[in-house]
Amino acid sequence: MPHKTFFAFILPSLIAMILFIALPIVSVVVQSFYVEHGRVLVEVENCQPFGGCTKEVRVDSEATARLEKEQPLGQFNGFGTYLNRGHLAVEEIGAILADNKGLGDVFTRVYNLPFYKALIFTLVFCFTVTPLAMTLGFAIALAVNTIPKLIKGPVIFF
Repeated sequence: MPHKTFFAFILPSLIAMILFIALPIVSVVVQSFYVEHGRVLVEVENCQPFGGCTKEVRVDSEATARLEKEQPLGQFNGFGTYLNRGHLAVEEIGAILADNKGLGDVFTRVYNLPFYKALIFTLVFCFTVTPLAMTLGFAIALAVNTIPKLIKGPVIFF
């Protein structure tokens, strides 16, 4: 196959892969290093003629809009999103390893962190369900293979 024909054949697929796979992945990675801006709060004092004065906290919508316009992606956080308690919990792991009562205590305290609890559940689920599903599928395939040819079609359909 000539190079020109090969590239003409492959080019639409490459363009689609770049547009619909590579660019969204790059976009998500870049956005993951930013966090949403907090609202700009201001303290306002309301004075009534006969009720006295009260202090109230309000959102300064103009300042918030100006901040979002200056930094549309949000506030740069770097790897902070990945290292916080909701994800890898690096500080908590360091504290657990520095002050513990043994290996059992370490495992118990690490297991109580949300990310590691989800990770352990996912791994146990995968390593339990996958072998069971493959074994069950293999057993069904062997059972269907031993059925007489006369009823094999309807059994496979079922």
